[in-house]
Amino acid sequence: MRRVKLFSECEPSLLYELVIRFQMKMFAPNDFLCRSGDLAKEMFVLKRGILEILTEEGEVYSQLSKGGIFGEMSILKPIGSLGRLLSRRRYSLRSVEQRKALIKRGISLLIENNEIKPEQLSPTDKFAPLELSGTESVNEIFKLLKGTLDILDTELDSLYVSFADSSSTLKKQMTTLESFYLENRQLFKNTFLTSKRFCRR
Repeated sequence: MRRVKLFSECEPSLLYELVIRFQMKMFAPNDFLCRSGDLAKEMFVLKRGILEILTEEGEVYSQLSKGGIFGEMSILKPIGSLGRLLSRRRYSLRSVEQRKALIKRGISLLIENNEIKPEQLSPTDKFAPLELSGTESVNEIFKLLKGTLDILDTELDSLYVSFADSSSTLKKQMTTLESFYLENRQLFKNTFLTSKRFCRR
């Protein structure tokens, strides 16, 4: 990530937050990652290969190589009229050769800024961030599977820590409540009996 110019001076904590929000995808030659006029909700960071930036007429405007980024304004865009202007893609992005691209999802930011509604989004599975194009070697497939397993391990570790913390907190609360009850059991009993006699009157 530090090799990408946009993130080269970011703090480690910020880089970590960015990495866990990225998704890795693979695209076959001549695949379109996005088209002109599409809703701009993703930022692309190229890990390997070459991408072509095309105009509305289909002409090559520019090229991206390793470490190049495209669509950063889709999640960094200002609010107001300029933000609305940048909410749609002005250019298309097409692959030239097989590569891995990291896609930064800006969905949460778009929803927070009321640029799009949740029902406008197609559902995505955060536990399946990798797509195979059918042209990968066995080694590449194993690497992709390993990456997916690493992500699952991280998610499970996070869930376990969260569960352990919640269980510990709940156990402490139950222990405190039990101690309070034992210390005041006779008082509760006397109060209950007094209330019962009062109700009979």
